[in-house]
Amino acid sequence: MEARLGKVWLGPAQLGRARLGQAGIAALEFGLVAPIIVVLALGGIGIGQGLQAKNKVMSAARASAAYAIKNISAPMTAVQTAGLSATSLDASQGLSITATHTPSACISATGVVTAVGSGPCPNGSNPGTYVEVSATMPYTFVTPMGYVGLGTGGTLTAKQTVRLQ
Repeated sequence: MEARLGKVWLGPAQLGRARLGQAGIAALEFGLVAPIIVVLALGGIGIGQGLQAKNKVMSAARASAAYAIKNISAPMTAVQTAGLSATSLDASQGLSITATHTPSACISATGVVTAVGSGPCPNGSNPGTYVEVSATMPYTFVTPMGYVGLGTGGTLTAKQTVRLQ
């Protein structure tokens, strides 16, 4: 069997060597592309795990705020505990929830709660009682994301503010 490669005719022996060369090129291409694919896959896994942890932190803050609304006279420690028990995260993983009760306060357009004492709020509305819940948790990438410029992690935070009265 003979084959023509460009202007050169190849016999059976030369054709076999050409096929071996193509296999070597395929191995080289795989060696160049595989690390890139592995880094992209690990990046996707790391980012996905980070987003999942962020959602759990947000869920803990929402659960604390919902508990404060349903149990207006509950102490702030009970509000914090409600957020911790609402997710699969706990204090051993670094989840920290703080709840602040501010009576006779106003909230700004940017979400800042300020105690006013007596009288109307600057925007003309009546002051109310607010609970601010803040949930934080340190997060470290499980996969080696520092190699692709994402660093080693950071602190995940979530904040909820609710008006009780």
